Amino acid sequence: MARPETAVVDASVATKWYLPEPDTDAALALRESHVNGDIRLVSPDLMVYEVANALRYHPRAGIDRLAEHIGDLFALDIGLDPTSETSMIAAIHSAFRLGLSIYDASYISLAERLDTVLYTADESLLRAAGSRGRHMGSTRTSR
Repeated sequence: MARPETAVVDASVATKWYLPEPDTDAALALRESHVNGDIRLVSPDLMVYEVANALRYHPRAGIDRLAEHIGDLFALDIGLDPTSETSMIAAIHSAFRLGLSIYDASYISLAERLDTVLYTADESLLRAAGSRGRHMGSTRTSR
C-alpha cells in the first residue's frame, strides 16, 4: 500500500474544524481526507497551542468545550513535529528571509524540510509560502 502524501496544516485551518468560519467546509474535507488516510497531515507542535488559544477566546468555547476540542485534535493523530534545535533554526531562517514571525515561519519551514505543501487560511502566510501554499478554499493535494 502506498503511503499517502504528506501536507502541513496550520492553526488557521485546524481552528476551522471547531468554529464555523468561511471555508470551514473545505477545512473539514481536508480533515476527513486525513482521517480516511488519503493524506497525512503534519504540523509544528506549536499548532496545538495556537488552536487552543483561538478557541479559548471564542465566546462559545468554555473550559469543558475547549478541553473536548483539544482531546479531539490529539485523537486525529496529526504528525506533530516537536520543537528542536533543527526546527527552530529552520524557522528562524525562514522568518528572516520572508519577514514573518517565528510562529508563522515554523509552518513554512516544516513544509520546506518535508518538501511538501502548506494548507492555510491566512492570506499573508499563503503569499509567503509561494508555490508551497494552498489556500483552504482549495483542497487540491497535488503540488
